[in-house]
Amino acid sequence: MDSTRGPAAWLRRVAPVSGAVGGLVFFGYWSVRAREVTLQPLAGALLDVATFLLLGTAVLGYLLAEGLDTGSWVGWAGFTVLLQGLLYSPPAVCFGFVLLGISIARSKVHPRAPGALLAASGLALLWTVYYSSGFDRSHADLGLVSKAVMGAALVGVAAALVDLLLLEHDPDGHLGEPRHVGGA
Repeated sequence: MDSTRGPAAWLRRVAPVSGAVGGLVFFGYWSVRAREVTLQPLAGALLDVATFLLLGTAVLGYLLAEGLDTGSWVGWAGFTVLLQGLLYSPPAVCFGFVLLGISIARSKVHPRAPGALLAASGLALLWTVYYSSGFDRSHADLGLVSKAVMGAALVGVAAALVDLLLLEHDPDGHLGEPRHVGGA
């Protein structure tokens, strides 16, 4: 079967770009949800749907590139937890990023640095959820340290996904073609 056609090949091609854009959209999504900012109904729905679809497409593409190697279940669990968290639970989003980061760092398909950055950023976001008074409330006073940690973690998530885009860039100019970075 030709691996350059079909839905899996399409996902591998669009995953890096979707991840980069999704990481930036997630920055806005998390900032809005952390303060429970009221958006116009259409704008809020578009932000939610765009974040869900872009991150979901990106992560699914990365996981399909990993295949079913030993330990890939960690990434699939992270994918499930991340998408569930985007719908219902900020802490679940954080755990999803941690699991996905571990999976990406352990895989022999993707570089380790973006995975480690994604896992560390997920832990930092989790810290802001639990140690910030008023998180997810309109009267939230996150405090200076929590704001700094949250900002750095959001930049870390976006950077990890953009880094995967740049590192997945093939020397021949093809985006999204999985390249094996480790030994066989």
